[in-house]
Parts: sequence; C-alpha cells; structure tokens
Amino acid sequence: QAMRKIILYQVDAYKSRYNGGTHFISEYSKKNFPVYDMHCDHVIPFKWIAKRFCEIHGIDIGSDIMSSKDNNSIPEFTEKELMDKWRDFHAKFPLRVVSSNENLSELAKYANKKGKTYYYELIEEILQNNGENDVKALKKHN
Repeated sequence: QAMRKIILYQVDAYKSRYNGGTHFISEYSKKNFPVYDMHCDHVIPFKWIAKRFCEIHGIDIGSDIMSSKDNNSIPEFTEKELMDKWRDFHAKFPLRVVSSNENLSELAKYANKKGKTYYYELIEEILQNNGENDVKALKKHN
C-alpha cells in the first residue's frame, strides 16, 4: 500500500490524458469504453515491479523501512531517499489504460500464466535500457 501511495501521482498523471472525455480506447484491446470504466494498469504487474525493487535494494517489506501512525493507516516509507529511489524506479515501467474487466479478468489471467521469470526478464531489459524503449522491449516479448 505504501509503495502504491508514493507513485499514485504517476498513475493519476497518466490517466489525466483522458480528462474531459466521455470514452477512451483500451491500450490492450483497442476497444472503445466509457471513461468511468477506465483502469490504469501496469504493463508489467505492479507486484513484480515492487518485488524486484525490494530485491535490488535488499528490502524486507516486513522490516522497519515503513511505519504507520496506527494499525488503520497506510504505512509510509521512513527514509525519503528510499521513497525517491522507488519513484524513479517505478517511472521506468509503462502504464496503460484498460477497461475494468480487462484489468481484473483477462490481464490478471495473462499475468498469472506468464509468471515471475517472464516479467523479471522484462524488468531487467527495461532497467538495462534505463527505461528507454520500454514499449519496444515489451512488444519483442509478446
């Protein structure tokens, strides 16, 4: 939750391209949907991006890198430098707008089928290119 909260502005900025419109075209299926049905999806599933970041930085999610004010609040990173690294890391990976059904059904099934090894290879390729040409790397793998 803390990792999602920190990058929410990146997701919102991506979705804001559709402000004022009534419909959008899914970047997955190329079909037309009402804008209220829009989800912003990580092309590489968020969980794999987050897990790889933690591995690279030797972070144990259960450790003391995050704290919360009480048991009901969303934990936050305790180190600003780590938050900045996470923002920069996340920004290297492409987002797309899709319908809610595509995001929660079709794409979830696809992601589960592909699995960790597939996505880690994509992550490493994108990191080697420092986030440049990320779409080209993804198309090569699809």
